[in-house]
Amino acid sequence: MLAQAQKSGEFRFAAEQGQAAQIALARNAEGKVLDIGDAACGRLGTSAPSAVYLTGMGAQDLCAAAMVYRRLLT
Repeated sequence: MLAQAQKSGEFRFAAEQGQAAQIALARNAEGKVLDIGDAACGRLGTSAPSAVYLTGMGAQDLCAAAMVYRRLLT
């Protein structure tokens, strides 16, 4: 997932500007970058500030899940 994120425009621009190290990706105790699956399962912990990178499909899946959940509640 991290390799895919690093190819995105935002990450490439940050690298070109010498700012990539300032992107505070959420990591576990071993230093592994966490992803949307970890966020969905509550494994982000309390480290702040941090960000979880969503691919376009990840964001779409998250929105679809929220819509289904909302419909189930009503």
